[in-house]
Parts: sequence; structure tokens; C-alpha cells
Amino acid sequence: MLCSVSVADDKATIKFQGGSVSGPAVLERALRFVAGADEFQVRDLPGPEWAPLSANAQVVLAKRLVRGGVLGISGLPPDQAGGV
Repeated sequence: MLCSVSVADDKATIKFQGGSVSGPAVLERALRFVAGADEFQVRDLPGPEWAPLSANAQVVLAKRLVRGGVLGISGLPPDQAGGV
């Protein structure tokens, strides 16, 4: 999926064909990682350069991106992945 990431007013936004998902600017690095990856594990989501994302923060972000339509869950049919 083609995505772009922008940061403005302390907010990072990942834009994709179906819409966009925004969060705090501290997520910019993770959103850029998502935009450039074809497939990854949630534990691979990076935090800002000065601090890694906690495992909980990685899961919360991944769920938000799945619900927002940016990500899908590998190995699950789309109708089952949407309930995350």
C-alpha cells in the first residue's frame, strides 16, 4: 500500500488511499517504518530515536492502524482482521 507520512502541529499523520490516521508526533518514526514496510511484526515498530516504544505502545499503535485501515493482519481473512 502506498502511504505518506507528514508531521505538523505536534501531530504525525500517515495517509493512504483509504484515508489517514493521526497520532502524537512522537510516532513519526513508527509511521514512517509502517509506510516503508510490506510486512512486519508488531514488535518491530520503532519508537523515537531517544526511546523505544514499549510492547504495550506497539500493540496499541498496531491495533489503531488496523482499525484505521492502514494495516491488515497477515494470515487472517480481512473480515476477521477488522475486529482487532
